[in-house]
Amino acid sequence: MNKNEDYIICGYPPSDGGVGRLMRYLVKHNHENFCIIYPKEFYPKIELRTLSKKKLYLLFLKNKYSKIVNKSIFNLSIRRLKSKNIILIHPQTIGIKNVIKLIKNNKCYIYIMDCSFFCVKSYNHIEGSFNPCLLCIGGNYKFAERHNCKPAPVKYKLNENIIFLKKIMALSKNITFIIQTTSHAELVKKHFRNDVKVYKVGIFTDDFIDSINKHRNVKETNSKFNVDFVYHGAAIEAKGLLYVINIASKLKQYSFLVPAPYERCKKILGDKIEEKDVKNILFEDIHWESSLKEYVINSKVVLCPSLWSASIEGALIKSFIFNGVVASVPSKYSFVSAIPKNIYCELNSTDLNETIKVLTELIDNNKLRSNLKSESQKWVNTYLNENSSIVKKLKMVLKYE
Repeated sequence: MNKNEDYIICGYPPSDGGVGRLMRYLVKHNHENFCIIYPKEFYPKIELRTLSKKKLYLLFLKNKYSKIVNKSIFNLSIRRLKSKNIILIHPQTIGIKNVIKLIKNNKCYIYIMDCSFFCVKSYNHIEGSFNPCLLCIGGNYKFAERHNCKPAPVKYKLNENIIFLKKIMALSKNITFIIQTTSHAELVKKHFRNDVKVYKVGIFTDDFIDSINKHRNVKETNSKFNVDFVYHGAAIEAKGLLYVINIASKLKQYSFLVPAPYERCKKILGDKIEEKDVKNILFEDIHWESSLKEYVINSKVVLCPSLWSASIEGALIKSFIFNGVVASVPSKYSFVSAIPKNIYCELNSTDLNETIKVLTELIDNNKLRSNLKSESQKWVNTYLNENSSIVKKLKMVLKYE
């Protein structure tokens, strides 16, 4: 049995996802500071439905068996813990019963990645709108029930997720919250109570490492990846997908890249998007390691317009690192609302005409883009230097207690 009294538990293993990249960094740079528990992947993660359709029955059985064994080992390894110091990352992925038991039997800290501590959707945003939703702050979930909000990323039943969040609120006096940004400290206190314990540590992920020693200002332009605007975000409305498509429909003289296939975007947005209206958008099924990085480097402007109360997003930091000309929306309680206004182009989420005007001025003004690039590079260098010791910061929080 591990003798370490300090634990980090997450339902996501190290991977190429947002939290997965954080986990990969924590595991690699842990140096025995924590006992880190997460579900292991025994076999490549492939949808069981896909394997069944392709009649790959042996691989289907291996994957199904591995998931069952994987979950059982994970549950057994955390349910035995008592009187430990435990940092929970993405609690909803750990399991409702597991989390409640851990909080009751241990000193627990919740390291907040998104808004799942009050919003069942995790990203507090209502489809079709262009602002964060704060209607469930304080624990009143009548709107979520009327609107039939869909819990994510774990697909719990709505009522089950609401009960879970109410239990977290009831136990909040026994929880210390670790946050990434000052704005989220305000949000946590607004939801729970003013005297709740909050510590700010920031965030750092494994894909930031390569950029620290990279000569960021020396980039060779590759015409293959030249577009005017790159949308650097996931194919969901909360991250700004519809917002960017609306912008592109008004700026047809410029080229755009969306890192998702058109079919996926159409499935998500429905009749809010028509192929005839987006001829200037290149829809590519790519991610950071498979050419999105090159598009970000070579574009004139990177769009990171998250419309929820976003914490520190890897896409935003990497856009500053590898390009420097970034346009974003400073939504309420978001990280962007707290960073210097001279390092990014501020967009208006509710006035599309104003946004079009601002972006047109930006893309046609080389000096303005150069100034943004210069200022953002200074800021992001400071950010990287201050946040690379995230493991030590997490350890210090436990010592303060």
